[in-house]
Amino acid sequence: MTRTAGFDAAGLVDRLAAAPTLPELPALIDLSVAMPPNPPEEIQTQFVGRSYADAYTEAASFARIVDEWLTKHHGAGLDALSRVLDFGCGWGRITRMLLAHLQPTAIHAADVDPQMTALVNSTLPGVNALTVGTMPPTVLADGSIDAAVAFSVFSHLAPHAHEAWAREFGRIIAPGGMAFITLMDASLLSQVREARLLVAAGTAEPFHHGMAPLFDDIDAAEAAFNGGQVVYAPSGGGGVRTSDFYGWTAAPPPYVSRVWGSAGLDVVEWVPSGVIFGQAMVGLTRRGGASPAFASPAVDNMVADRPSEPSEPSEPPNPAKPPEPSDGAIIASEHNGLFTNTGYCHCCRSATTFVAHEEWLRDFYLCDRCGSIPRQRHIQAYLDTQMPGWERLTVHESSPSNDFIKRYVSDYTASQYFPDVPRGEYRRGVRSEDIEALTLADESVDIFITQDVLEHVFHPDAAIREIHRVLKPGGVHVFTTPKHKLLETTVQRARIRSDGAVEHVLEENYHGNPIGDNRALVTYDYGVDFELLLSDWSSGSVQTIHTRDRFLGLDAEFNEVFVIAKPPSRDDAPVPHPSRGARRVDPSRGARRIAKWVRPIVPARARPALRKLLQRI
Repeated sequence: MTRTAGFDAAGLVDRLAAAPTLPELPALIDLSVAMPPNPPEEIQTQFVGRSYADAYTEAASFARIVDEWLTKHHGAGLDALSRVLDFGCGWGRITRMLLAHLQPTAIHAADVDPQMTALVNSTLPGVNALTVGTMPPTVLADGSIDAAVAFSVFSHLAPHAHEAWAREFGRIIAPGGMAFITLMDASLLSQVREARLLVAAGTAEPFHHGMAPLFDDIDAAEAAFNGGQVVYAPSGGGGVRTSDFYGWTAAPPPYVSRVWGSAGLDVVEWVPSGVIFGQAMVGLTRRGGASPAFASPAVDNMVADRPSEPSEPSEPPNPAKPPEPSDGAIIASEHNGLFTNTGYCHCCRSATTFVAHEEWLRDFYLCDRCGSIPRQRHIQAYLDTQMPGWERLTVHESSPSNDFIKRYVSDYTASQYFPDVPRGEYRRGVRSEDIEALTLADESVDIFITQDVLEHVFHPDAAIREIHRVLKPGGVHVFTTPKHKLLETTVQRARIRSDGAVEHVLEENYHGNPIGDNRALVTYDYGVDFELLLSDWSSGSVQTIHTRDRFLGLDAEFNEVFVIAKPPSRDDAPVPHPSRGARRVDPSRGARRIAKWVRPIVPARARPALRKLLQRI
C-alpha cells in the first residue's frame, strides 16, 4: 500500500523529531483499573444494531456461554486459555468481555475494516489488533489459537467466503481447540417475509426496508434452505464490506456440518436462533486431541444436523472416530432396529442424542440426556422461541409428570386432581385442583400449562373457561392433547350421569396417570373441529403449532401444541355472539373475525400493520 497521496516527505526527519513526546509508556488495558472509552453511539449501532448497555448485555451473554461450553467440553473456561481470536471484532465489544478473563496480549482482534482495528488499538491498548483481508490467509501461525469467537460474522459471509474462513479456522486453531460462531438459520427468511408485510402496510422502519428486497424469490430460497443448501443475498455492508463477499446468509445445519467438518472442526453444540440470540449459536471442536492450553482429554466429537426431512438410518458411527460430514439431513444410526439422531433438546437445553426406542415415537422418542418425549420438548420449544423471557412470568401447570417447566421458573405453581382432597388444599405438598372449577384467583397467572389433560375431563368447555378466567390479560394457555386428524367431528367417549356415575358411550380407554392407579379415563376423542370448539369455549385467539424437526427431537403423532391467548385488553376481545334475540349487525365483525384467526400466525412486530390493513375492511 502506498503512502497517502500528496504527502510531502521533505523534512520528515525534522518534523518527526519535533513531535510531542509521551511522558510515559501507555499502560495496557486493565478493566480492574479503568473502563475503556466507548466509540460514538452511531458506530456502536452501525456494527451491532444496538448500543451501550443493550450491546454489552448481548456480548456478556455470548462470553458467558463460551465460558460454559469450554468448561463443559474441556473442564476449564476462558481463564485457562492463552491465545484467543475475536474474528470480526468491529469496535471491540466482544473483546471487552474477553478482557474480563484474559490479559490483553492473549487476545487477537481481527477485522477487515482498518478503522475498527485502529479503534481497538486506541481504546484497548495491548490487544493484538489485526487487519485482515476479505479472504484468508491471516498472518497467524498454524495451530496458534486455542479458541476463536465470531459473533454475527458468518451470518453475513458469502458461501465462498464462509468456506474459506472455515478452512482458515481449521488451520489456525490448535487440535482440541474450539470455535464459537453465530449464524442465521431459517429465521432470516422469516425476517424477510415479516419485513415485506410491514413495507406493504407502510409501517416499516429503515431496517425492514433493507431486509424486504433481499431475495427475489423467497419461496425458492426457503425451499433451498430446507433442502440443506446455504442461501445468500449479496447486499453488502458499506465501506470495505462489499457485496462480493458480504450480505445476508442463512446456513442450514447440514451445510455447516459439511463445511466445518471438512475443515477439521465438528459441531458439538447448536442452539437455534430465538433461544438465546436472534442468531443460532454453534460450538465446534478442532479434531486431533487436547489443546496445549487444557489439561482435559480430547472432546468426544458429535455432528448435530437439523433435518429438513427424516432420513433413513445409516451405519452406526465408530465411537473412536468422529462421524464424517454428510450431505444428508440428519446423522442417524441404528438402535435396536430404529434410529438415533443428534440435536438440541429444549427440555434440558443441551446438545444431545435422541433415541427412538419403539415405533410409537410419541412416548418412546427420548432425549438421551433428560428422558423427555416429543410433546414435552414441543411445549418447551414454543416457550423458548416464541415467548423469550417466559421463565420470569407466573406459571401454573396442571397435572405435571416431570419438572422440565419447574426447573426454569421462579414463580411456579402446580396442581393435581385428587378426588378425595378438597379443592385448594394440599396432599403431601401438592395442591388439589379441578380444572373445571379452579380455586385460583382471577387474572393471577401469565402462563397456564396442561399436557394431555383435556382428553380426560368431562366438561372441557368449563375447563377452558376456567383457565381463561385465571389468565392475566395477555396471558396464554399452552397445552397438548391428542387431535385425531382422520376424525371429522369430536366424539365423547364417556360422561357423568346425574347420579354421579360414569357412563361409557364408547369402549373404555385409559392413558397413563402420574398419580393414583396410573390410569386416566379418556373422555373425548378430539377431531378436526377441535380448534372451532376451542374458539367457542374461549374468548381468546386459538393457535395450533405443527412442527416436525428431528434436530429438536420433534417427530410423533399427536404432537401439536395448542395456544389460546387471552386478549390484552377489552378493546382487543372478539365480538361476543348474541345468545338470545335478533342477531345484531356489527360492521366491524368481519374484520374482528379475520383478526382472531390471522393474529396468531402474524409476528408481534407485524401486528400494527395487520390492524391497519383490517381497518380498511
